[in-house]
Amino acid sequence: SSGINAEWPLRPGIVCVTFNSSSTLVATGSMDTMGKIWDVETGVEMASLQGHNAEIISIQFNSLGDKIVTGSFDNTVAIWDVETGHKISSLIGHRGEISNAVISYDDTLIGTGSMDKSCKVWDCRSGQCLETLYGHTDEVLDISFDHRGKQLLSVSADATGLSNICRVVNIFLYLLTYLYP
Repeated sequence: SSGINAEWPLRPGIVCVTFNSSSTLVATGSMDTMGKIWDVETGVEMASLQGHNAEIISIQFNSLGDKIVTGSFDNTVAIWDVETGHKISSLIGHRGEISNAVISYDDTLIGTGSMDKSCKVWDCRSGQCLETLYGHTDEVLDISFDHRGKQLLSVSADATGLSNICRVVNIFLYLLTYLYP
């Protein structure tokens, strides 16, 4: 046995992939600006995410599995309805390509990192930018929320040699003020 549960053909150019929390769906993002949602068992395409103008470089389901967030080299982030494939909203504000877009584990926040050397924290419901985080002197390559959604970790290309600078930003005080005035 090869250990492969399902195998289905995908077109070339896929650059990011993720499972939903129940491992029943897979989402892919590709260089042709398209996102796709696939049934894991059958390989059937369930929805097509159309609306970016450049390659999708980042894709993630929320914890409930009813929404997907994509980040694109068109400098935008999109929130999608999983069932219909329709775009719910676009997050616009970065001045460079998106390197990553992540959803906090409680589905309240979206974090974005960009080639414009900044990170942004967005309200998942309203799509409003809550904070822009500066401090890197080069492209932000990756970001991650901690499991409580109180810290955003970023890594950048702003160091020389093989090591990168890693920043942890405590966003809890700002967000506590915003979310619970």
